[in-house]
Amino acid sequence: MRFTPVVILYTLITQFAVQTAHCQGVGTNDPFGTSNALSAPSNPFNVGTSDPFGSNSRQAPQLGDDLSLNTRKPMRAVTRTRSIVETHYEEIPEEEQLRLQAFQQAVSELRAKHESPEEREQARSVLRGLVVEQMERDLTNREEQLAEIESQAKQLRDQLEQRKAAKDEFLKLIMMMVEHPSSGIGLPSEWMSSIGPGAYGASGVSKFNVSLPAGARLPPAGPTPLPSAGLVPQPVAPEASFLPQSEPVRY
Repeated sequence: MRFTPVVILYTLITQFAVQTAHCQGVGTNDPFGTSNALSAPSNPFNVGTSDPFGSNSRQAPQLGDDLSLNTRKPMRAVTRTRSIVETHYEEIPEEEQLRLQAFQQAVSELRAKHESPEEREQARSVLRGLVVEQMERDLTNREEQLAEIESQAKQLRDQLEQRKAAKDEFLKLIMMMVEHPSSGIGLPSEWMSSIGPGAYGASGVSKFNVSLPAGARLPPAGPTPLPSAGLVPQPVAPEASFLPQSEPVRY
């Protein structure tokens, strides 16, 4: 038997057709070839089930041991202060515009061609005077800003020293409020959930939320020292209390 080109082409076409039919499941128990195709969910939208969104089959994204999105872990709110620089436009005061025009005019006169060295020196002297005035204004503004910052720092330092001096009284107060309800000694009941020890999360771990955001002002040192043990503590008057009566203090 001679293998003519027609016979060879017919043989190749026949073999290709047989292989294609086998891949598609022709003559088998899988006529649509689903076993060889990409597997697809039988019920992609979970119709008629108790989990229509497929949440039971999904897993929360894991970011690692330290950043795992696990809601069962105890969480707490942390306030962070970040410096944000914003650019906005404001009208330039007329006085500043006049100074700017005078400065530009002085620069132009200095760079212009002069008849004699005396004229050039005079133009340089005028420009030097304007620069000195601008430097003096800048130094004055910086001194005022620095004085304001130092005043705020001094106030915070004084408040901190007062708290250090009243540390023993604070310790007695905190221990009493932990042992007894805070409403029983005339202080806001929100204290336990704002700045005092309290539970958070499902684990019931106690915490002290005493973080101080930048720029926050500390309250005064505190009320009068508590009476000795065995005596009934007196309620703290609202005007003498170091805690606001309307809302809890947040350090």
